[in-house]
Amino acid sequence: MRGPNLSNDDRHRIGCYLFENSKDGKPIRGSINVLAAKYIVDRKTIFEVWRVAKRQREDGEALQLNSRIKGKKRRETLEVPIDRILATPMGERGSLHAFGEAIGVSATTIFNWVKQGKLRSHTSALHSSLADENMFNRLIFSLSKLSYDRISNSLKFKDMGNIVHIDEKWFYITQDGAKFFLLSEEIDPYRHCQSKSFITKVMFMAAVSRPIYDGDGNLLFDGKIGIFPFTFQDPAKRNSKNETAELLKPNQWLQ
Repeated sequence: MRGPNLSNDDRHRIGCYLFENSKDGKPIRGSINVLAAKYIVDRKTIFEVWRVAKRQREDGEALQLNSRIKGKKRRETLEVPIDRILATPMGERGSLHAFGEAIGVSATTIFNWVKQGKLRSHTSALHSSLADENMFNRLIFSLSKLSYDRISNSLKFKDMGNIVHIDEKWFYITQDGAKFFLLSEEIDPYRHCQSKSFITKVMFMAAVSRPIYDGDGNLLFDGKIGIFPFTFQDPAKRNSKNETAELLKPNQWLQ
């Protein structure tokens, strides 16, 4: 297994050792193998140190056997260009790439700024534009829910305990991906529909109100009135692939 890179001190010791154990300008037999095993490097690395040291000695230079491997250099942290960001329209801030191109930095830099808390991601909701008449009606509705409390001599919102809220609710009869827990010997259920993009929906009417508690905090009414289906059953009038038409009785033809 290859060991760590040679330090500058190790290279200097290797050069001095080879000069001490050399004859006629060549390292004695086996010296390179000894150094390679000691520092856990390849023979070519030891021989390259010897080649550089020998050239410097022949040129009359002092041994400078420093490593040519460059150390890690920390990248300079870019400052957030506040002026350019403020001048960038919101339409160009929708993605990392578009925003980075607009202010002249990379998408990775934008991501790092967000991670460091220098920038923040915001999801903008689309609000409805209300006319003056609609805003006035909403104000009147809100004021109608106020009541005067004689005890505290202040205005308070009504508890709305006698109001039932009614709204419609849609449910899909099934979903594309459903999870089931089966026994090892059970057969996988087979589900199908006409189109997975247009799954049949069923409409219900939901009626709820505020829960009612007594003076001790005990629940008297949970506010759940019910959910009522907007469906009806009618016999099929003609045959189809889904159902066979039912024969009407003579008295039903007159209805």
